[in-house]
Amino acid sequence: MGKFKCCTNKSHANFFCVICYNVFHTSCMERMQIPQKIGEHTVLCSGECINKYRETNKNTIEKPIMELKISQLLDEIRSLREQMVYTEEEKEKEVTELQQQINNLEISLDDKNKQLKQMKRLSVSFENDVFATEQNYEQKLKDSEELLKDLNKSITSLGQKNS
Repeated sequence: MGKFKCCTNKSHANFFCVICYNVFHTSCMERMQIPQKIGEHTVLCSGECINKYRETNKNTIEKPIMELKISQLLDEIRSLREQMVYTEEEKEKEVTELQQQINNLEISLDDKNKQLKQMKRLSVSFENDVFATEQNYEQKLKDSEELLKDLNKSITSLGQKNS
């Protein structure tokens, strides 16, 4: 209930439209079926006033909602950036570790290739030694066979001389 300026001890139950500033008695407001009461003594008296009120307050109503949404989205973007940086750091670390493993494997491969070449050289040398030893034994065997033939001839000729 509002108070009159001239008679402060009397009160009134009038309503006024916040858009067009028309004033209505309580009974008139009920009789006219005023579309929307928005406060204790404030109304929107027509569809036109309702539309103007919505347009006027659209920014006022939507602005905090939009600011909240923007704030939430900014927080989400910050979080995603932090995750992205963390993920990039993890990937860089993983790439570094994999490069180190590759380097270690390359070094190991080089060592194995050197060992293989050394083993091939030793194998060839061993084969050559075996071949030379085999030829030496074959030559000794031939020499022994010839010596045996000569001895057999000598024995046979001695046997014939003795008879």
